[in-house]
Order: sequence, then C-alpha cells, then structure tokens
Amino acid sequence: MPHLILLRGGPGCGKTAVATLFAKRYGWTFVEVDATKRERHGTPEISDREDFLGSGRQARSALDAGANVIAEEFFNWEPYVSLFLEPTGLAVKSPNVLTVTLECEVERAVSRKAPSDERLAKVVRRAHDLTAQRYVIPGEITLHTTSENVEEIVNRMVEGLRARGVDLN
Repeated sequence: MPHLILLRGGPGCGKTAVATLFAKRYGWTFVEVDATKRERHGTPEISDREDFLGSGRQARSALDAGANVIAEEFFNWEPYVSLFLEPTGLAVKSPNVLTVTLECEVERAVSRKAPSDERLAKVVRRAHDLTAQRYVIPGEITLHTTSENVEEIVNRMVEGLRARGVDLN
C-alpha cells in the first residue's frame, strides 16, 4: 500500500522546499494545500473546509493510482488533519500515514516569508505562536530547520522514514 506523509509546520520553516525536493528525488506525488487555497481564494491566508477536503481528494486519487504522496500544510489542528484525511479513507494511526513536523525560529521564518512586509510578518509570528500549541501526533518525526539547508533537511527526514521501515521508492 502506498504511503502518505503529512509534512507540517509553521510558515517559513521550509515545508514547500522540502516537499518539492523530496517528491522530485523519490518520485512521490506532492499535494500542496496552499495551492488549493490560492486557486480558490487567491491567497494561501484564507482557508475553509473545502480546501482540505479537495486536497485530500487529490491525495486519494494519487494513492488509488499506486503513488506515494507527500502533502504539505500547516496541519496544526486536529480538524485540519481530519478534513484532509477524510477523502482518503485513512486515519492518523494508519500504518501508511506518517507525519513529519518542521520547526524553526520565528524570526528566521519572518525573514524567509516577510522580510519587508510588517502585516505579513505579524501573520507569520501569530502562526508560530499557534505552532507551539500544535496537535501532537504520536510517532511524528520532528526536524528543526533553522540552520540547515533543504538538502540536509530532506536527508534527515529520509533517515527518520527509513528508521520506521518506509520504502521510499
């Protein structure tokens, strides 16, 4: 059965860069929830139930076709995770669902996402405050990304996945 990785973390921690490189390197399908938000609302800052359900349906289609999937989103609250997983028919505790959480220092995230936009910087800071209160998923792999490049982060993620017996190809 194909695997589904939920890659989560606050804005500016490197989720999109890590998911893109990982998907390219291992041939996994990349589902970016922010892309659905941009398509539906014109911005990733606005979301609703259908954004998560629609992205979950994209993941389900890829899984049904036999593809492994890496899905990237904030995923800090259980309802977001549940909405995304609902169309897949999977649960957080399913053996083929894995969670990787990226963490970084808030000011590093601000410098990555909003170096000259104070309004957006406030949004990033608030998201990082919420990240500290995140929905903890047992068995998740947590990686600190502040001082590492994307290649190193992906390599550490791969080590963690392989330690859990995941065949990446």
